[in-house]
Amino acid sequence: CRCDCGVERLVDRGSLVRTDLSRSTSCGCVGVAKLIKRSVTHGLGKHPLRKTWESMKERCYYKGHTYYARYGGRGITICDRWLDLRNFVSDNEALWRPGLTIERMDNDGPYCPENCCWIPRSRQSRNRSNSVYLTLNGKTQQLVIWAEELDMSVHALRNRYYAGWPDERILTTPIT
Repeated sequence: CRCDCGVERLVDRGSLVRTDLSRSTSCGCVGVAKLIKRSVTHGLGKHPLRKTWESMKERCYYKGHTYYARYGGRGITICDRWLDLRNFVSDNEALWRPGLTIERMDNDGPYCPENCCWIPRSRQSRNRSNSVYLTLNGKTQQLVIWAEELDMSVHALRNRYYAGWPDERILTTPIT
């Protein structure tokens, strides 16, 4: 292969056709240039919010990302201000602490100061498109919340759900 910069290298075919982030896109010059630019321009290469910021950008703008279809593919963007890591850190440093993840309050809205907050990872994991909701006596909530309230196994309730049991039976049959 010949890189845009002119360097020629032997490259494994798999590295060229992969759709994940490990595929080859240059001889390495692009990554080095990005690394140099990042460390020179803001000095935040090791900041704990950097990975969150990079992941957010990849989900929204890198078509090869595993979750692009759920984010950028359906129009989720990042406000202009947060495209610069320095601004993202400045706006979020006082709000963030270990164990928190960024959450968009309007699931269809952009990543921006007005639409984002920081919540515990355990709570974020409940805000997924594949969450299971069950209804009992007119009250609807997620299966994991029912399991906590009823002191029942999440796995047992989930197995019953996928076996096709009706909601009332899932939630009222004792686990033996």
